[in-house]
Amino acid sequence: MDQILVSVIIPIYNAEKYLDECIESVVNQTYTNLEIILLPGNSADRSAEICESWAEKDSRILITPQDKNCTGYARNKGIASAHGEYVAFCDADDKMMPNYVEEMVSSATSNDSDIVECGYYNASEDLTQLKPYDILELLSDFPHSFYERFGSSSVWRYIVRKKFWTDNGFSFPEANRMEDLAVYSLMFAMTSKISFVHKPLYAYRENPRSVMHTASEISTVINNYMFIADYMVNEHRRLGIFERTKRTILSQLEYHADYILTDFTNLSCDERTEWERSISDKLKTLFGCKITAFDMKAFGWGGKGTGLLCSLMTKQCKAEGRYISQMTLRGMTNANIKTQLETLLSDLMPNTVVIDLLEETDYILKYEGDIDEYLKQWALGVLSFYESVKRCTTNPRIYIIEKYLATKHLSEGQMHDYQEKEDIAILNELLHVMYQSLIKQLPDSTFIPSIPDNSRYSLSADPKDGHNFDEAYYLEEIMDIIHYS
Repeated sequence: MDQILVSVIIPIYNAEKYLDECIESVVNQTYTNLEIILLPGNSADRSAEICESWAEKDSRILITPQDKNCTGYARNKGIASAHGEYVAFCDADDKMMPNYVEEMVSSATSNDSDIVECGYYNASEDLTQLKPYDILELLSDFPHSFYERFGSSSVWRYIVRKKFWTDNGFSFPEANRMEDLAVYSLMFAMTSKISFVHKPLYAYRENPRSVMHTASEISTVINNYMFIADYMVNEHRRLGIFERTKRTILSQLEYHADYILTDFTNLSCDERTEWERSISDKLKTLFGCKITAFDMKAFGWGGKGTGLLCSLMTKQCKAEGRYISQMTLRGMTNANIKTQLETLLSDLMPNTVVIDLLEETDYILKYEGDIDEYLKQWALGVLSFYESVKRCTTNPRIYIIEKYLATKHLSEGQMHDYQEKEDIAILNELLHVMYQSLIKQLPDSTFIPSIPDNSRYSLSADPKDGHNFDEAYYLEEIMDIIHYS
């Protein structure tokens, strides 16, 4: 059977340090029917010369100069000149694994896919250390849009059918940052013909990131961000999918804004606060939401995962997500614990309170009395907790996060304080009863159902510990409610 033609597009600008290694990885693919499109910009190094040298050695290489030194522009130009049925992308400082194209095309042809996505390696600068990363396999129980919110949108992670791209009028915005994010969710929202190769097929070189210091540099990056935000909303509206996708792309933009601001380690708190306000106002205008992630101040009660969740949720420079761990709601009948809680609440003044009940399990295991008596004391503690929240804050939103003990990935003999897995099942049944009671006792709270059972991970010896993706799940569930409540 004849191999279909695949076009590999490589924008190039001041890339001489790694360019030979990059092009060699494409030329030496096990799949040979390739059109390799090199797009050198106006570089100050030997990049153009290296391209010419390779073109002399391999007839599959085409050189199409770019005249704007713009990654988005170069990729559009590469796609316009591509003759392949599928197009693939490679960055000039990275490399493809030898079987990248072969594996991706095999999946594409077997599944009649418009898009094929793969895993990849996070690689050291010299490529001597390769850390495989295939988050999509971990998240196989979730819709792809969940991953899109915080995962990598890099174009080298997928190949795309050229006809699908051109028929929908897709194009990259002319930008050097976030141009890949701008089209990522757009494509996945427009097709159901998607397949995945759960193997690391690409080596992403983690170069040291430069620190930007000047006001003009910061303004340039933020202005680019605003341009990309406009572009994304306009494109989703053009294709008539904005109402379906707006929650996903709003979360993407919030995540990337926080990532960008974190890059500017030299910003004062006041400067960051100003940029946060500008970004938040922009997102509210574009998406018609009342609250963004930059308005959140979260306080948590429960397991350490909820503490991580509150930290992720609180993006304000002048606030930190806080939580109380290793205390139970039953303990709220104790005056000292009640005072500690009220001091923290008065100091933080959260607008969001998050509760889980995982810590209750340790205390239940140690409790030697009648379980009905424990539950009576616990119910009194819930009432005391609720009174403290109302007294010390101004109408915060309360979220009950349904979390259970996890057994997935736990090895036998590593059960922490639990004797048997059956003990965990019994405790989980009790937790379910307690969550139902908590909902009734906190009538103005919002209940967030548990992460899908098959996706509850415990990567340690403690079934209370989850996976970081657990918190991403709860974060997105809460933010979807908050944005448009």
